[in-house]
Amino acid sequence: WYLLEQEENRSLHNFLRDLLHLYQEYPAFYEADYEYEGFSWVNADDSSRSIYSFIRNCKNHMGKAKKAEKGIETEKGAFTSGKTKRKESLLFVVNMTGVDRDNYWVGLPKTKKAKLLLTEEGLVKEDKYFPVVKGECDGRDYHIAYPLKGYGIALFSFIEEEEDRVANAKPCPDKKSELKKGENEKEEKEQQGELVAKNSWTA
Repeated sequence: WYLLEQEENRSLHNFLRDLLHLYQEYPAFYEADYEYEGFSWVNADDSSRSIYSFIRNCKNHMGKAKKAEKGIETEKGAFTSGKTKRKESLLFVVNMTGVDRDNYWVGLPKTKKAKLLLTEEGLVKEDKYFPVVKGECDGRDYHIAYPLKGYGIALFSFIEEEEDRVANAKPCPDKKSELKKGENEKEEKEQQGELVAKNSWTA
């Protein structure tokens, strides 16, 4: 296909190819689409940085991964492929702005580590793990720190050690954002004060 000779088209083609490989390997992408446990927000309210994060789970994700035998017919009449279907949950982090975040915190349920699977550059070829450390973030007691690029994404897999009972909660603290927010509020109040004074003088 001649359009793949163009870098933009080829990059998108390769990205979707990598994503589909992961889709086949991780049932969390699709298995619990209509189940309550299938999806949960980590942070849907980080408006100051426009970064969104959420978790996808497969059915009975607290159980261990099982390998199906080849040629065995399932209850629905389909034959299994014999490939291991992973029970890991998936964490998605999406940066909607061009600002790099060198040490972005993302809250997680209790687990030991998170494996980086996919970035904006495509499939991660070598195993790369990020430690999950104790420290409140997004209403959860644990988090990872990740260097998130501008307009970047990060897809992680992890295994929950305890059931995640936390719904959408408080975003992680960002001192710079809070400081900027305070400065903006101060400027707005000063402008409002000047406008009131001007109107009073005119009257």
